[in-house]
Amino acid sequence: FPRGGEPTEANLTQLIKVGKAADATLGIAHDGDADRGMAVDDRGRFIPGDKLLVLFAGRMGAKKVITTVDASMSVEELGFEVIRTRVGDVFVSEELKKGGEFGGEPSGSWIFPQASYCPDGIYAAALLVQMASQDKLSHQVDALPSYPILRGEIPIENTRMESMEKRLMMLEPISVSAADGIRLSFEDGWLLVRASGTEPKIRITAEAKDAKSVETLYNRALELIQEGHK
Repeated sequence: FPRGGEPTEANLTQLIKVGKAADATLGIAHDGDADRGMAVDDRGRFIPGDKLLVLFAGRMGAKKVITTVDASMSVEELGFEVIRTRVGDVFVSEELKKGGEFGGEPSGSWIFPQASYCPDGIYAAALLVQMASQDKLSHQVDALPSYPILRGEIPIENTRMESMEKRLMMLEPISVSAADGIRLSFEDGWLLVRASGTEPKIRITAEAKDAKSVETLYNRALELIQEGHK
């Protein structure tokens, strides 16, 4: 790859640049084996995976959507019946076998059970072409609810999630889920803290109704985690 292998916004600067220069209707990016797919709209903007998730769900006429604990709360707000699983497309796929018209996760794994229970970046690309041919993707994206999300990670070894949960309870959440890491829900957003399955890192995801709230939530969680490991 002439870029990083992951189809993230940071790795797609060339696609964005070329798309703008060519006045392209759509830009498509895959990972190495093309099971994942992401996109750039007609304005040269990277489309976040959370927004692609709901665009695909709507296009498939889905009523029940399977996604992961780190996906945006906008999925519920758009009226879908939502089942959340652990992070990882294999968990989404297993849950889809019990029912649901579409499944995916923000990292770019999209599963269309009518065709296959495997993530299918090629099917997603074809669907994007069809969608972009009927209406500008920028219009479709801008019509969706948009909440700021912060995602990051910190290097920590020998983490005990139990002790971390006790510290995070200082944030006074409305509810807590331990389906995958620790997911805390609040009136205006949520926070997910989970250990990486492949690296000695803690991954943090926060979403809220406005930028100030999500920054406050993310930074406070970061402080609590780091203070607990001094």
